[in-house]
Amino acid sequence: MGYTAVGIAPQDLAGGLDFLQQQKEQRLPWISLNLVTDQGRPVFPPRILTSAGSLRIAILGLTGPVRRTNVRQNGYRVLDWRQTLPPALTKAREEADMVILLSSYPFRINEEIARSQKGIALVLQAGVSAANMAPRLVADTLICQTAGRGKYLGVLDIDRAGSKGWILANRARRALLQQRLDRVNLQLQRLRKGAPAKDLQRDAGFRQLVATRTGIEEELRALAKEKNGQQKGSVYSNRFIALRTSLPRDREVEAIVRQTLRQVNELGRRQLEKRRKQRKEEA
Repeated sequence: MGYTAVGIAPQDLAGGLDFLQQQKEQRLPWISLNLVTDQGRPVFPPRILTSAGSLRIAILGLTGPVRRTNVRQNGYRVLDWRQTLPPALTKAREEADMVILLSSYPFRINEEIARSQKGIALVLQAGVSAANMAPRLVADTLICQTAGRGKYLGVLDIDRAGSKGWILANRARRALLQQRLDRVNLQLQRLRKGAPAKDLQRDAGFRQLVATRTGIEEELRALAKEKNGQQKGSVYSNRFIALRTSLPRDREVEAIVRQTLRQVNELGRRQLEKRRKQRKEEA
């Protein structure tokens, strides 16, 4: 699996800045606009410029706020996004046709960024949520997040149409609408089983559900006549692929683990004997 850019989150700094810089040997393309030394110098590149076909893409990185209680702060600072993002975004818009932001800020901050900073097409969010988040459209920006701890692979398919707004792909929209229709029909079915038809006609909630069903059915019929190529705007669809939580057994790895456990147990036994001996001498 390849990668073009890797944003830096607070968790990546848990071992200190020196440890993170040692990872340069792995040639990971770390980026961060707002991670700087105590002297204010950038620690890593603020952005990466790449392309997809003829589309020029600028990828920016924002590191979320660092909590001093769980991260060793050795020789660096994390600046507020308001200080670093606006000028970087202005430059990125001049250099690229599309701007992507890798951000480890929480959703409410990314939402504020999307509303206040024009020109960001995508925000790929690396928050602390344990669940996948379907893409959310905020102003003209699509905010996406995949669950943490490597449990899922998030896939976002896009057909970029310049600066036009985002539109959920026809097939994906139809699938979502069908799910809504199924839920509405189930609710109507339950209501019909529990009350006479004449009483339901006087029930405002029942009438609202019927109207909702009619609206969904009309939208589905319209989408059935429309093709993806006829959609006006940048089209997207997404999916989450569950990754396997287990790997085939590796005998060499198992042997190393067993040996390590034996060494740990032996060390613990020796320390226990040493403490017992000290107690006897003190007694």
